Amino acid sequence: MTPPQRTPADLVAMQADCRGDFFRRHRKDLVRAEEVWRSLVSKSRALKADTSFGPVFQPPKVPASLRHLHPLRVIKGLPHGFRAVYVVQHDPQDGIVVSIEWVGDHGEYDRLFGYATS
Repeated sequence: MTPPQRTPADLVAMQADCRGDFFRRHRKDLVRAEEVWRSLVSKSRALKADTSFGPVFQPPKVPASLRHLHPLRVIKGLPHGFRAVYVVQHDPQDGIVVSIEWVGDHGEYDRLFGYATS
């Protein structure tokens, strides 16, 4: 059986103010936030090598700010249960671009995408 083809990206980018928004929301625990961010940056190498690094997912609810993006993918396995959401786009100038749209902890992720929280 032939392994699936990996699609490399030409560019991995952050959505405008994704980093600023993340650090504002997690300013009370900057040590943990910085650890998560470093992990995300290190995973960007894997994203650049293979755009299907994170699985496509269909959340029960998509916030208005992300509805125009399809298909959404999620990066799990960040420290402390944090997650990142990204989309792969084809740009005429830049080629294949992985755009990280949102980063947050598990509780934020559940609330944002309509998963039941206990």
